[in-house]
Amino acid sequence: MREQQDRLILIELKDLRGALVVITGFIALLCWWIGLSGYIKVGGFISGGSGFLTFLLVPILATVATYLVGRRHIRRSSLGRHRSG
Repeated sequence: MREQQDRLILIELKDLRGALVVITGFIALLCWWIGLSGYIKVGGFISGGSGFLTFLLVPILATVATYLVGRRHIRRSSLGRHRSG
């Protein structure tokens, strides 16, 4: 009985992985929008390195996280196809 419940939880998590990639991509896009807007508002290149780090570090990290989640999702989905075939 416990194994069947575990299997259902895993199936639900598989369905959520694709949505997670889309959501993190959307969050990364919003972070870029907010970061670039803030960076331009404080003077852009004139603000120097501190303005760059303050406003663009979070979008960079969000983009890296989206890339890693997407890459992991693609690997897992391709591994699942090879196992079932």
